[in-house]
Amino acid sequence: MNSTLTWYVNSNIGSDSNINSATELGIISTPIGDVELSASGQSIDDEFMDLGAGFNFNYPFDKNSSAFVRGNFNQHNNFSTSAFDLDVLAGEAGYAVIRENVRLALSGRAQRVDLDDQEFQSSTSLLGTWQRNAGDGWSQGITAAYTAVRYDTSTNPDNNLRDVNQILLSGNLGKSSGRFLHNVSVYFGDENAQRDAGSNNAQKFYGVAFSEQIQFRPGHVPYIRISFHKSENKSVAPVFNIDREDDTFSTSLGWIWQFNRNINITSDVTYTENDSNIDLYAYDRVKYQTGLRYQF
Repeated sequence: MNSTLTWYVNSNIGSDSNINSATELGIISTPIGDVELSASGQSIDDEFMDLGAGFNFNYPFDKNSSAFVRGNFNQHNNFSTSAFDLDVLAGEAGYAVIRENVRLALSGRAQRVDLDDQEFQSSTSLLGTWQRNAGDGWSQGITAAYTAVRYDTSTNPDNNLRDVNQILLSGNLGKSSGRFLHNVSVYFGDENAQRDAGSNNAQKFYGVAFSEQIQFRPGHVPYIRISFHKSENKSVAPVFNIDREDDTFSTSLGWIWQFNRNINITSDVTYTENDSNIDLYAYDRVKYQTGLRYQF
């Protein structure tokens, strides 16, 4: 058995009505009075370009077991507002076993996020995955993850108040039926703050998502995705003196064109609306993008 190594590069260009996921309000009411937000604290619209690359390496020990390593890097550059530019570097390595139609995998993952060319956040995760492909086009999957999220303190010592440890459980159910592929997924997460003073940054959250793909014609796959997410912070928010609760609705409509065996061209639009019991965190967002991915 031979090992396999695949690479890919990708690029996207688009427009985002709210690159910082911020409110459109200029003045926020708080228990201590009205607060006027600066321009950077309000929603900012901009155009952007993404550049990315990644690889997948698989080393089989026999027909039923293998080791795998994968990594990716993505650079998100806003054309006018560099303060919200993001660089994301991630890597994962693990071991997988296949028995009949069931795949079990255990892996470790590390990720670093830079904001405006400065380290912002890092995380390390331990993941376990169970996947099953059943008859008649059915598939199921369950994933459990434990993640330690840490924030860089070089620019602000208080950033460590945002450090949390997170447990995430998720499951998905898929069904292939003719030209259609239906999928529904659910998840639940629970976070614990590393410091008592930062307990307002820890959340419990859960959500559900549904997606539908259609093989419209050879090489052309339109799709739609709808998701609902709810989060509840574990203690009162400073200044506002209430527990923050958010309800997020998001929907995407897109098209995948497999130009040839190595090239995919995609276009999509995503609308997101976040309702919060604290006006500062309520926002909506529309994002358009089109891109190309080359795999070799």
